[in-house]
Amino acid sequence: MAPARPASAPIRRPPRAEVTAARLVGVAAVALGLWTPARAEVAASLSLQSDDRLRGVSVSDRRPVLSLNLADDFAGGLYAGGSAIAQQTPGGQADRLGHTEYVGFAARGPNGLAWDVGLDNQDLRVMTAQPVRLRYAEAYAGVSKDDLSARIYYSPNYLRPGLSVVYAEVNKTLRPSDDWRLSGHLGAFQPLGGNSGTTVRRSRYDLRFDVVRLYRRAEFDLGWAMASPPAAPEPHRSHAGLVAGVTLAF
Repeated sequence: MAPARPASAPIRRPPRAEVTAARLVGVAAVALGLWTPARAEVAASLSLQSDDRLRGVSVSDRRPVLSLNLADDFAGGLYAGGSAIAQQTPGGQADRLGHTEYVGFAARGPNGLAWDVGLDNQDLRVMTAQPVRLRYAEAYAGVSKDDLSARIYYSPNYLRPGLSVVYAEVNKTLRPSDDWRLSGHLGAFQPLGGNSGTTVRRSRYDLRFDVVRLYRRAEFDLGWAMASPPAAPEPHRSHAGLVAGVTLAF
């Protein structure tokens, strides 16, 4: 299986690699006078989703997941965050799915154009007939303006040493009112080299659309996601499906 997680929100979050969260702190960027850093802001949330889709592919096999998410926007434009994720097993028990971390730098220019660079790490246990461990890190860079964003990711060691891949995405958000948000995501996954003897052998595209309702400190989300062609070794995980969820901000 060779998936990747969608980012339906404006520039901020990413996916994984053979480095630890502590070593991700190597991000550096120079803001030349014209750029102003983001405001410091700490956030924590708890999310319950009917399915965990990673760039169109279900890593929870369409079973519910619960995640605790922490994020911090530090003064000067540096930001970091992570999630701890639990899943429901086929027997109905709760089990650890994995964790994700990211760190980056963001800045905004006087014309409203924003950019960011960073690293992310993901480590997930996918329950298949023979459990698969999705473990990789990526470097990324992106730009955004208003409610449109684009980002590109590169991993030199995707799932195994020497297997390099690139992933690009475009995200668009519409806000009909303060309490409603509509978002669309288009992503493209491309192996570059070192994939001989693996199931990661072809390009893949993924789509996702979400309707989000904000009510007080909670967000209610109904989405639709798919990936094509299907990811091996279990094609049904890529089939189109609905994803419902709720996120509570602390």
